Amino acid sequence: MSHQSGIRASEELSKIFADAACSGQQRIIQISIENESLEALNILPVSGTFEEDYSQIIPLLSDRQPCFVLYRLDTQSKAGNYEWLYLSYIPNDAKVRDKMIYASTSHTLTNQLGTTHFADSIFGTEKEDLSLESYHKHRQHQTAPAPLTQREEELAEVKAAESGSVNIASRRTHVSGVNFPISDAALSELSKLKDGSLNFVQLCVNTTQEIIDLVSSERITLDTLASSIPIDQPRFTFFAYQHNHQGEDISPILFIYSCPTASSIRERMLYSSCRGSLLAAAENDVGLNISKKFEVDDPSELTSQYIEEDLHPEPVGIVKPQAFRRPAAPGRNAPSRNRRAPKPE
Repeated sequence: MSHQSGIRASEELSKIFADAACSGQQRIIQISIENESLEALNILPVSGTFEEDYSQIIPLLSDRQPCFVLYRLDTQSKAGNYEWLYLSYIPNDAKVRDKMIYASTSHTLTNQLGTTHFADSIFGTEKEDLSLESYHKHRQHQTAPAPLTQREEELAEVKAAESGSVNIASRRTHVSGVNFPISDAALSELSKLKDGSLNFVQLCVNTTQEIIDLVSSERITLDTLASSIPIDQPRFTFFAYQHNHQGEDISPILFIYSCPTASSIRERMLYSSCRGSLLAAAENDVGLNISKKFEVDDPSELTSQYIEEDLHPEPVGIVKPQAFRRPAAPGRNAPSRNRRAPKPE
């Protein structure tokens, strides 16, 4: 997501981390989002060597639930505080909503705790990405990059295109991108989307001509949005959702990047790389005001309920009023405590 979720670390978590960074007694702090707040889920003390303690990370991870893990290194900063490794784990099998929330909260967490505490970071979508072996490979690539296989290069490019390769210690972000031009047909239909002539425009990457080209454009309903997106190929979709909210007619523009898990590495890399330049052109050249950006593996996740909840979330902490129930009048539909049992005949 391009914006932050607004979820912040609790006071308790901030205190736990500050104490751990100073004392060095804690080795692992696992963090999850609970009740719109970042909370410490598990805290493990230093019990062995760096590698012995590192083996405790994988058992903490779930197949479908994202989390953040802070791992204490054995090095200290000039200020005397222990340095930390920041691990962001967002599994491929997690719910799309969880992926979006955790991805948009990661930057907030490191900023709030203090980026100077973190010497390195790793992003993982599978448990093996955060294993000790993967960590050693990560360090080797940073200190003395070895030649990569074609598949490793493609995976690295995909990760760089989708989330950027971020080194928190140096605070530099390297993002690879492909600036394919947008066809005249695609620009024309996006302009019609802006003026309301239609509400659905779908684009694809034309590798033959090396352009972002038009696939289709029409008027559809929210109920048919999911079925209008292919399940076997990546696509860029723009949808103007015309509806009434709190008595006001509105038409927010949604951008949907769909990339099925069956897509090839090359397709994922290409579409991820083109996404940034496409959005820039849609917003700056066409003048589209994109209200929400979605990323899905399976278009069926784009249900009416999911989109409505994401566009119009209920304010946190507000309790819906209960309907008033008038108490029953005395003696009416109420059991009498003094009623006598009937006498046996």
